[in-house]
Amino acid sequence: VPTHMVRLEGKPVIPTVRNATMRASVTGKRTESWPDLDRYLEQHNYLVKKKATSQTIDLLRTCQVVPALMPSFDLFYRQDQRLWDGLPGIAVAQSLGMTVTTLHPNEPHLPLSTAKLHMRNPEFKSTLVANKDLVDDIIRDLLSGVRS
Repeated sequence: VPTHMVRLEGKPVIPTVRNATMRASVTGKRTESWPDLDRYLEQHNYLVKKKATSQTIDLLRTCQVVPALMPSFDLFYRQDQRLWDGLPGIAVAQSLGMTVTTLHPNEPHLPLSTAKLHMRNPEFKSTLVANKDLVDDIIRDLLSGVRS
């Protein structure tokens, strides 16, 4: 349930119907892997963007608030995401009622700690953004080792 009205160029943003082809933005450095994520996305016929571009734009595309010139993403995942690259999109995603989570339960995104804000280059260990049902399905399937 959205908690705030998001506006783009002064007009309310109303998320559009999802893509016929599921799309995922899974880019950036991957020093540790969530081993089955690529396999899961491939088995579920996702079109996966792996080339790094703007993380903020990719998060906004996941929120479906970028003009139609760029297809939206159904899922955004990033490991070792710099806080300043992720926070704007995370704020929009949460405002639209999307699920924003981490694969590291002992290090939630919010609230931000004073210690994290004082770090030279603060990072989130991982960021996963999608609608709640999709996040629940992915986490359930990957953590249970189910390969469908």
